[in-house]
Amino acid sequence: MNNTIKANVTEMFGAVEPCYVSGSIAELGESAGRLTWANALIIAGQRSDWLKSDETEACEAMREWAHDTGAWEKEEIAAWSVDECLALFVQNVASEMRMLGSDDNDFETCAAKYAATDWDNASEYPTGSYFAQDGAVWVDFYAGC
Repeated sequence: MNNTIKANVTEMFGAVEPCYVSGSIAELGESAGRLTWANALIIAGQRSDWLKSDETEACEAMREWAHDTGAWEKEEIAAWSVDECLALFVQNVASEMRMLGSDDNDFETCAAKYAATDWDNASEYPTGSYFAQDGAVWVDFYAGC
């Protein structure tokens, strides 16, 4: 199984900004969890526009990632739909794009920040590798061991 998920970030967030997929209660109010999950599910449903990895492999990689975090039980993870697996991926990418500055900058600037940062000396770091190519920003997201 390939544990790296490749996606076109520009397409992924073409209609919904990352802040509306990973925002907190402080930012979005009491409905933040419901709102961000609903947005992530909508984006996951449009995966044919942005997912460049095999759908089944991407889903299995996210199941492995979720298992490794210890936040969900094995049975719960196994019951997830493809949309739910990919919505979790979308939320991870949204969070990382925000870490790179997407609330205040365009995605190309975020990719440039990723490339210019010495992640070995950073206090936090993304799981994905972000880069600009062919007029879009892409991610190679490593989801497994």
